[in-house]
Amino acid sequence: MISGLADDSLSRRVGQGIRAVIVFAVAIQAFASGAQSEPAARTSKTVLVPPASVEMDSGTDPVKARLLAEQFISSIADEIEAAGFIAETPRDGPYDIATAERAGCGWLVDSDVAFHAGETACAMAVRDTDRGMVVASETFTAWGGPTIVGLMDAAAKRLAERLRDFGKLPSGSASGPLSGAIIFLSPDEGARVEVGRSSGIVADGKATIEAPPIPRGSSVPVTVSKRGRLTRRVEVRLDMGRPIALPALAPDGLLGLVAGLGSGHLPGLRLGAIFHIPGGWFFAPLDDYVEMSPRFGTNESPIVRDEIWIGAGVYLFLPPSSRFRAGIETKAGLLSTLPTGMDDFPRFFFDWALEPFAAFAEYAATSHWILRLELGGAYALGLGPTSILLAGWMTNKGPTLDASVEWRP
Repeated sequence: MISGLADDSLSRRVGQGIRAVIVFAVAIQAFASGAQSEPAARTSKTVLVPPASVEMDSGTDPVKARLLAEQFISSIADEIEAAGFIAETPRDGPYDIATAERAGCGWLVDSDVAFHAGETACAMAVRDTDRGMVVASETFTAWGGPTIVGLMDAAAKRLAERLRDFGKLPSGSASGPLSGAIIFLSPDEGARVEVGRSSGIVADGKATIEAPPIPRGSSVPVTVSKRGRLTRRVEVRLDMGRPIALPALAPDGLLGLVAGLGSGHLPGLRLGAIFHIPGGWFFAPLDDYVEMSPRFGTNESPIVRDEIWIGAGVYLFLPPSSRFRAGIETKAGLLSTLPTGMDDFPRFFFDWALEPFAAFAEYAATSHWILRLELGGAYALGLGPTSILLAGWMTNKGPTLDASVEWRP
């Protein structure tokens, strides 16, 4: 009897010991699994890129708006994958931080596209799903047309590069998100200052903006805009405790005056004007070239030609605030020829010509003075009863080349 009780007690103790070992092993495994899951969420290479939020006014074509928003998301996903991440692009939404985290994604892209009065505004931000903190953001505003897709691609590339740079930071190197308000100093009274999704209006020379949830010391794009001024995007390093000075905005003037030298059929002096469309992307040039034959014989009299050109042009890729810009234009011209010999005077000859394509590059030395080089080719149509030029390309031993300076008040 005593022996049986002893055996039973020993069995119970052995069983309890085995159960304790099993419970302890399960606890250790659960603890290890939990300890590993937290950094896995922070270091995940998968980025969730859901459809963009689209806003539009009554004058916007819904089909074009939807296609442009899809192109926007496609650009973001392509650039994120080019930066070494995995981009997940679901067709439905919306998605929040919790949804992205449950899907096993380390990052979530929030994006917005707004269409208003012919202007397109795009904003995008990448959030860390572990803390909900914004680690990279980009915004830009542009008029529609051939430039918008290039701007989208460039902004998406910058966003992906910021995310890649943030991912290279060693664990614990970030000093935590900013908190409080950031003061921006600007000479443009009434201008809007945007940092990611936060914004403020300049009053009494400063704008106070609530700090976005990004790491201290982060370099982020700041967009400054004001009616009648060219929107400018600058890169600043955000930190608390000191105001950040912003550069003055250049005037978005409607008229620019041009003077320079050019080579059409003959070398000559160029005078004219450029009418700029608000927004800084499109313009209409009106030029007058006065040319004279550089050489004539003893018994010959000089020939004077006056060329009047009108056209349309567009800047490509780089935003209006850039110092260096480039673009293309096309022109139509009326060419007047005046022989100055006594027998011919005062008879005029008139020709029509086209410059179907011209490329230009310019550099803004200041907000008022712009230096420009233009390369193109003019084609004489050979039309009209007083035409003296045969149909064909007008050359002065090469394409037309202009060097000019523009003054914008």
